[in-house]
Amino acid sequence: MMREELVNYMNKLHEVKNMMYIAVGSILLFTISDTLPIICVLLPLLFVLPIYISAVNYWLCIRKISSYLVVFHESYEDCPIHWESRNNMLKKIGIREKENFSKSTFSNIPTQLYPYYTCASMTITVYFLQLYKYAIKEMKLHSSINFLMISIDGIKVYIHIIIGVVIIIF
Repeated sequence: MMREELVNYMNKLHEVKNMMYIAVGSILLFTISDTLPIICVLLPLLFVLPIYISAVNYWLCIRKISSYLVVFHESYEDCPIHWESRNNMLKKIGIREKENFSKSTFSNIPTQLYPYYTCASMTITVYFLQLYKYAIKEMKLHSSINFLMISIDGIKVYIHIIIGVVIIIF
């Protein structure tokens, strides 16, 4: 049952990733048009963040189940020490369980989450490129206007830049 659950979580992890690709791609294609406000280019981030959180949750479940299977169901012929003995030995040596858990559970998460970082950075890049395109178009119409004082969709460019930087930091 545990292995079936492990495979189920791995399938859900891939489904969530594919769902993110479809959502981000379709929203980016929809928002690149000139008729929508430029702030709509940031809409894919509303999908990336919750999907990212659920992917982290699935990955942690995969790690916990696989750790359980390794500890309790796989036999080691060259290591006759059982789980309780190993746990007692760690306490005697002075290794804190918290450090051991953080190293084993969280060490491989970043490599699994690169697609989410890539989609988020791609969305921000498209946002800044769209912002630049609109600003250049306005500067050609009004050559005496300053870049930061250009108004796009009723909002100044510097406010759009601040929004983009705040989202990058977040």
